[in-house]
This record gives sequence, structure tokens and C-alpha cells, in this order.
Amino acid sequence: MKRPLLGIFLGPALIACYAVLPISDAAATKARQDRIDVIETSVDSSGTSRLQFESRCTSQQSGPRYPICIRDDGSVNPLSTYQDLAHRLRNGIDDVDALCAIDTSLVLSLLECPLVIPGSYLAGAPQFAFADLSQLLARNWQRQGSAERADQLYSQAYSLMEDSEFGQDLGRLGILRQWISTKIVLGMNENAKSLARLHTAIARRYYNCDGGLTAVLVQSLQLQAETLRTFGNLAEAQALQNEAKQLSANPESSPRECE
Repeated sequence: MKRPLLGIFLGPALIACYAVLPISDAAATKARQDRIDVIETSVDSSGTSRLQFESRCTSQQSGPRYPICIRDDGSVNPLSTYQDLAHRLRNGIDDVDALCAIDTSLVLSLLECPLVIPGSYLAGAPQFAFADLSQLLARNWQRQGSAERADQLYSQAYSLMEDSEFGQDLGRLGILRQWISTKIVLGMNENAKSLARLHTAIARRYYNCDGGLTAVLVQSLQLQAETLRTFGNLAEAQALQNEAKQLSANPESSPRECE
């Protein structure tokens, strides 16, 4: 199903509106319990539970907590905190304690805060926000040398973005691009190649079915080629590179056919 591109740009603004939407106690309780069940039993592709903390955060309960969700009574508006944390993370945070405080808040909020309000036309907005913060936090932990934690957070970000009504193909492509580099750092060669293939598959669907920009598919083909070349898959890498060059020079060489 084709999703509106406005979700990518209006996600934060929609979250602000979301604070005024009503929700029954019973619906909120069920939504939270369903999410707890999913998180507690979910594992990433390497068999690691998604509900984890960075190992350098010695006390999971200490430090400041950030209200990055809407409580059941609607008393917390997350927009200002979400924007502040996203801004700080985009600029880069070097202080490990500050990263730990955000990491802990994010993990606990996934258990404590409603991510989905049944019947709301903004049902996916909180998931979009948490996905955004997860990938930004992952980028910061990787800068600190914690590739393992970055790997877990990219897995979490991708899952949340995929579940969100605002989970655009472009949003997932952005997460995958960074996640691939983390897998390479960790030496997880097959995982990196699998993610690169997924990246290209999403880009092809975006190009063929949603009228996506040619440049997006070209860049994805180049990314997969570079990834495969890194691991010595030279023939397949060259074929992808040739396709990217042909498509870039003549976009009509690849008719848009949505299957």
C-alpha cells in the first residue's frame, strides 16, 4: 500500500496533535501489554533480544528520565522533548552519561508508554518518533565505539519504522544504509549482504510502484555493489554497478513495472 510522503516531513508535528486525542484506560492497558509481549519475545537476526541496555550504562535506573511519550492521562506532550533529544543526537553527544540517560529513557519508554492508540488516524506517530530517536542514538553509540549497541538500536529502529503508519520506504532505506555499515564493522558479513539486498529490494519497489526518484534506486544499487565488493563478490558487484550506470544515464532503460 502506498503511504503518503507527508509522513516523513510531518511526523514531529503530528505527534504534537496526537497529545489531544482521547484514549480509554482499557485500550491503553491492552496496547501496552501487547507491546510488552512483543518486545520481551522479539529477537533480531542474530538472536539478540531487542530489549537491552548499553553495557557501559552501569545503572539502568539512575540519571534523568526524559518524557518522550504520552502518558495514559494525556498529561505529557512529547514534542518539545522529542525535538530537543533529536537535535542533540543529530549534533552528536560525546558524554557517555548523557547517552546512557537517553538510552535508558528510550528503552523504558518502549515498555511504559502507549505507542498505538486504537482508532487514531495518527496511530503510527509515536512509533515514527521512537524509530527516529533509536537510529540517532545508534549513530552516537557507534561513534563511541559501541557497534554492538548500535546494531541493536538499528534493529529496533527498523522494526518500529516498519510498523509505523509513517514508515516510509525512504525512512527504512536511511536506517538500512547505516545498519549495513555497522554490520561491516562487526564483521557480520552475511548480515551486511542480506541488508544490502533488502535495501535494493525496497528501493526497486519504491521506484516501480510509488514513482520514486531514479537517484534513490541508483544509489541503492551502488550501495549493494560496494557492500558485495567489500566481501569479494566482484562479479555480482560489477553487474549491479553496470545497472546503476545504465539507469543513471538512461532512466527509461528500466520500465516501471509494479508487481
